[in-house]
Amino acid sequence: IRYFTLLTLLHFTLLSCLLILNASVRGDDDLTSPVIDAKQAFHNGIKEYVGIQLADELLLPGIKENRQAEIRKKYIIRPLNRRWRTLDNVEQEPRRLYQLKRYANRYNLTIDKLLRAEKLKQQRRYRY
Repeated sequence: IRYFTLLTLLHFTLLSCLLILNASVRGDDDLTSPVIDAKQAFHNGIKEYVGIQLADELLLPGIKENRQAEIRKKYIIRPLNRRWRTLDNVEQEPRRLYQLKRYANRYNLTIDKLLRAEKLKQQRRYRY
């Protein structure tokens, strides 16, 4: 029974590695877990927001209008649709645009929350 369990575990591990490799080779944009992605990026020291590049502007979902100018000056904004000039315009694909906006909204809100918490921690750290 232990041999079978070990063999099954090895099989699923190899299968998952092949699926990850296949997705990375195809270049799929994995937009399934924005909160986990934001937390992982923040933990790795990457403090950037994500946006959606349209033909005439860069959207910053999840951030209120009055804070957008400050964030655009202070932080890097990485467009989720990097190849927008070479592919069909994302505005013509409402489903894809909705998916990008939803991901960017959750990602940006999480990064904003983490940055505010870090700033508050810094302020309290040197207070006494």
